[in-house]
Amino acid sequence: MERTAIRTAPDGVLGAMTNSKVLIVSLLAWTLTNMDQAFFAYAIPGILLEFNLPLEAVGIILTISS
Repeated sequence: MERTAIRTAPDGVLGAMTNSKVLIVSLLAWTLTNMDQAFFAYAIPGILLEFNLPLEAVGIILTISS
């Protein structure tokens, strides 16, 4: 039986594939983080009215949650 050599990708191709995966994961994480922040900013007025809180309370909540 003959053995065939395993073909490997050149370093440039493998590096480009890894870089694109890192870029996609980073973009997805950044998008979800900004979406979460936008949803919370949209809910702040309702939270203030529901619990009769001053604006300073929202600042404290944001500080604790960070």
